[in-house]
Order: sequence, then C-alpha cells, then structure tokens
Amino acid sequence: MARKRNENLILGAIPEHDYRQLVPQLETVKLRPGEVLYAEGAAVGQLYFPLSGIVALQSASAAGDTAEIALIGKDGMVGVSALLGGSRAIAQSVVQSAGESHRFGAAAFAELFERSAGVRKVIMRYLGSVLVHAVQSAFCHRHHSLDQRLCRWLLQSVDRLPSHELYMTQELMGIMLGVRREAVTLAASRLQASGALRYGRGHLTVVRRDLLEKRACECYTALKVESEALARFLS
Repeated sequence: MARKRNENLILGAIPEHDYRQLVPQLETVKLRPGEVLYAEGAAVGQLYFPLSGIVALQSASAAGDTAEIALIGKDGMVGVSALLGGSRAIAQSVVQSAGESHRFGAAAFAELFERSAGVRKVIMRYLGSVLVHAVQSAFCHRHHSLDQRLCRWLLQSVDRLPSHELYMTQELMGIMLGVRREAVTLAASRLQASGALRYGRGHLTVVRRDLLEKRACECYTALKVESEALARFLS
C-alpha cells in the first residue's frame, strides 16, 4: 500500500518492510466526538493511529472527576500499553474531535514490536513524549487557572487540526478539562469577550491565536517544544 501524505507520523516512521506486514490487517475507521475507544482498565484489543481528529487520554476518579493526560493527533497512537507487557488501558481514551484513524490488532502489532528494533525505537521515543505530556498536564491541572488551561488546551487542539475550528459541546469541553459545564461557559465567554475566539452551538473558532498564547500558562510552550521534537524525530 502506498503511503499517504497525511499518514499517521508513527506509522510513517517505522521501517517500510515492517509497515507492509501490517497492511493486511489495516482498517480505517471513523472517530466520532465523545466516543470512548477504551475505558480505563479495559482490555486493549485494537491500536488506533489517528490520521485526523484528536483523541484525549484522561484519568477518571470513582466519583467521575476527570483529568486530562495527553492529546493525541496524527503524531501519536492510542493503546500503547498493549506493547509494554500490559493488556489493559492505563487511561480512558475519548475522541475529542472527529476524524479518521487506522486501526490494527494489538496482538499482531505487539509481535512486530518484539521482532523489530526499528519499530521499538519509534514506539519508545513516542512513549517518552507521552510521559512528558502526562507530567506537564498533571502540573498544569494542579497549579494553573481554568482560563489558562482552557487557552493551553485550545492551542494544543488547533495545533493538531487543519483549521482553527473545533466542533464540541460545552459538556464535552468540561469533561476534557475536568470541570463543570458552567465553568467552561464562563471561561469561554471571557475569551470571546476578549476577541480571542467565537463560540456558539458547539462550534468554536480561534480568531486571535496571539491572545490565547498571551493568556495560556507556560505549559503550552513546554508541550509545544516536546511535540516539535517528536515530529522531527519521526520525520
């Protein structure tokens, strides 16, 4: 199968002969907003490699409180725990923005991971990036205001999309940020009043990226640096 220009960067970085072994099992599936790919602790039978859209990794408490761990676009994969000796999802994986994804059986990819040093090199570098994002996100959730975190999250999201538009309900935004919908409404209203964005009926447009960057916490810059370093490694 010929490679596409918009192919997932992880798959694009693994050796060609290894990639071709996966082609017979290749599926391309739709990612629908709010869809839960895995619940935390669920068995991981499939690995997802987004081509477009965004998947969010979250940790959830027994009371239903959530905290974002990382955002995954075409620069990542969902279900990496299946390659590290575990068969259970270490976090809940929820589709944040609609798109498409390649999907492969976890067992077959794990066998290739064990056999191929080239595949292991790519996956281990990616895993390091996920850990950086998880640590930084935990710090951000603990130390920064909702307005700062919302700006950081919006910037990270549009960095992974072809436009500055997001289609998402306030309820889903609240889940992503770990706050009540009403809190998201107030924070988004403040950003809209500042001229940074337009929001209505689940359609959000970033109008002034520079204003979001000024209001975001330093976590955005740190995460952007890591994302760019990963992209250079995978290119």
